[in-house]
Amino acid sequence: RQSAFIEQHAEWAERLGLAMHVLGATTIVMLLIDRYGARVAFDGPKRVLRILAAPVACVAAIACLGMVGIVGHLGAQAAWHDSPASTQAMQDKTAP
Repeated sequence: RQSAFIEQHAEWAERLGLAMHVLGATTIVMLLIDRYGARVAFDGPKRVLRILAAPVACVAAIACLGMVGIVGHLGAQAAWHDSPASTQAMQDKTAP
């Protein structure tokens, strides 16, 4: 059964996949720079990669952490929003 929660869950999961690809790529760049940095001259485009890799990786990591929480929460809502336990909990909260 489709619901708005499932659709939102899928949309955020796609965004998370993109953020994870960015994180993976920047991590590989940082590893290569660390491994071969002493032997290779970093000028021009290589220098730009070296300067941007760590901050981009940090931002991507923080984004991934936040998106994992959002995706998980939306998945839980999609799974439980119509369950009897959820309905009872909502009734308990609104009872005088």
